Amino acid sequence: MKKNNAWRLFLSPFVVFDEVPDSLLSIFESEARGDDGEVSNVKSRIKIAVLLFWVSSVLIFLSSIIYFSSKPAVFIVSANVEKVMISPYISKKHPDRKQQYPVWKFSNIDLYPDCSENKEKISGFLYPASDTYIELLRIQKGEFIIDLDNEVSDVSGFFKTIAGKEIILDDCASIRINVNENDSYILQIEGDIKIGGNIKESSDVVPILYSGEVSILDKALVSQAYYKVGPYKLNMGDVFTINRLDMKSSGFIQVDKDKGIKITYSSKGHKGYIKKYRTEGIEIKNGFWNKLYNDQSLIVLWSIWLGLFAICRTWIRVQANKIIELRRRGYHFAGKK
Repeated sequence: MKKNNAWRLFLSPFVVFDEVPDSLLSIFESEARGDDGEVSNVKSRIKIAVLLFWVSSVLIFLSSIIYFSSKPAVFIVSANVEKVMISPYISKKHPDRKQQYPVWKFSNIDLYPDCSENKEKISGFLYPASDTYIELLRIQKGEFIIDLDNEVSDVSGFFKTIAGKEIILDDCASIRINVNENDSYILQIEGDIKIGGNIKESSDVVPILYSGEVSILDKALVSQAYYKVGPYKLNMGDVFTINRLDMKSSGFIQVDKDKGIKITYSSKGHKGYIKKYRTEGIEIKNGFWNKLYNDQSLIVLWSIWLGLFAICRTWIRVQANKIIELRRRGYHFAGKK
């Protein structure tokens, strides 16, 4: 009985739209006088076809569930800002493995190795420590400021001069650069990046984001080709971050005669968040409808599934008629005997 109930469950979707579905199901379930080996073979072929269809359906459903689940996508960010915060990236797979910041080269800068008034005019290479927080700041067309802050160590990094001298930087250190008309600084950045400054009404000078945009890149399910979602606009005063990073962000900043800091970087994460001034923030991600609209391979895959269902349903109806014909012949021959 249980075996018949399971068979009825698997076969029901193919006959549910028939005028008399129970009558059609009974053709496959019942044993009739005169049934021979050919009838049994037809039934076996139907069972194999139905089982193969359901196996393929399960695979398609599982693939779709995995695809539509919250998997990380690539965020491409381009903006003009006054403030960039770079935090150490901590890998989920290797939380004890410390990231290494890129090395930055400078010429004729003011170095404050302990955040005091003592400074050195110097040229060389900056090596931030792996657990240091870095703040890049430039208000309008003012000086370019790099602040280093280490909350877990007494050292935020070191500076190596052109002559080879190493200067140890305290847990708080700063670099200040006067940007002239013809100057242009391009620096590589890596880590957990946040752009824009939180607006505080009590402060006279607030570093803000001027403008920018965020696009999302994701892979199609079957072809594995990238498609683009967006761009989403970043407006003046916004703050943008990416939650649940899957890998460290990387990109470049440029500081020149124009105001602020130009930044472009990519991140791989689950969701982006645009914080608006005095209003509700906006969460951006590659959601269900975006994936359904942009991934043509997914539409093709489901179209193939619907085609298989239609073919299988028609074929089963043909086999049912074949069984009916075989049984009619069986009864005829049995009657003659």
